[in-house]
Amino acid sequence: MTATRSEAQEQVAALDDEIWARLSLTRLLSGSARRSPERLAFASLPSAEPVTTLLGAEMSLAAADRMSARLAAVLGNVRLDPKAAVGILMPSGPEACIAILATIRAGFCPTLLPLGWDAPALALACEKAGVQALLTIGRLAGMRPADMARHIAARYFGLRFIAAFGDKVPDGVVALDEVLAETPDPMPAPAASSPGVITFSGSDRATPLLRSEASLVASALPFVQAAKLGAGQQIISLLAPDDLAGLACGLAAGLISGAPLTMQALFDSRPLADRLIGDPQALLVAPAWLEQPLAASGLLRDRRRRVVFVHQVPFRAEAAAQPGEAHVVDVLDIGEFALLCAARGGNGQPALMLGPQPGPVMNGQPLLDTRRGIGGHLEVRGGAAEIAPVGRFERPDGTILADGWRRLPFLVDSVDARILAISEAAAPPAA
Repeated sequence: MTATRSEAQEQVAALDDEIWARLSLTRLLSGSARRSPERLAFASLPSAEPVTTLLGAEMSLAAADRMSARLAAVLGNVRLDPKAAVGILMPSGPEACIAILATIRAGFCPTLLPLGWDAPALALACEKAGVQALLTIGRLAGMRPADMARHIAARYFGLRFIAAFGDKVPDGVVALDEVLAETPDPMPAPAASSPGVITFSGSDRATPLLRSEASLVASALPFVQAAKLGAGQQIISLLAPDDLAGLACGLAAGLISGAPLTMQALFDSRPLADRLIGDPQALLVAPAWLEQPLAASGLLRDRRRRVVFVHQVPFRAEAAAQPGEAHVVDVLDIGEFALLCAARGGNGQPALMLGPQPGPVMNGQPLLDTRRGIGGHLEVRGGAAEIAPVGRFERPDGTILADGWRRLPFLVDSVDARILAISEAAAPPAA
């Protein structure tokens, strides 16, 4: 009997491992596109200076699947190394989503570059991550990202291919609108195996970290649960697609839940307010510093309203100055290593906790577990915290302990597992 039970447990573990290995954004997109091809996938809110491209302001699931497959085919014809890093220098919008999905689909590694960085910082980031191709846009208001990409190529000789959506695409940069319009839909085929996604960590965001697709999905699952997301709702995200929180609480959450993802390339309060008033149950994802202005506007007084506030380290759990009736979820990005999330309590104070984070389990273990370790250092483990350093320029990515925990360079202050504050610290002590 014992042997039979052991065999059954091994079979369940093997099944969990297989499911874990198959977690993929592109599979989620393709599966949803087959089931509900006309359902909305991505949309852009109007703004004073909109981004105009071949993709348009709204994309159905079928169109998103088709265009990501076309762009993946284009990337596959470029002479890049297997599993190469591909820089994504994009504002929020369907273009960024398609670029990320296509890069994964082609078997490459999306490397999320902040649009606000200058050319020297971007060139250094590309060098550290080993970026070989860069996808961007021709212009955004007064910015010319495609021109900046050419300046990056002048500083970093590893960049082999630059392409841009939209107009004002300069010489030497491939015009993606034209290429995609002329590219036939490829024959259906399984997506290639991607190494994952690279984001940048540290106080200066100079350290590239690699996260597998499975780890990205695992990071988004607890958020989907805490936010009570479903296919009948929409996500309105004000986060740029250039870090873990922006990706997990936007693109990944939308594909997991089936909720359409609406974005805004340039912040414009009027169309945002109109959309929120028109759909009071839409989930608004915003940086935490916007809480006070949103409260002052009265948008948080509606008890139907659902808002996510994304915090960064250093973090302190302080009660809102003007608590409202809205359902609020707090998300804390711990230096790109992990995301903590929890619905806010009735006292208007974030309720983030140490311990196993709510959500599904994999191989009998929580997707993310956290604890206060030696000297108050935060320690994490689980599929949602599986990251790896990139290249040879990196600082340590935390101390790996014998029992699978990772000790991070952050100090946590807590009472009865309730997190009061998290701050940056020196390198954590060795195991």
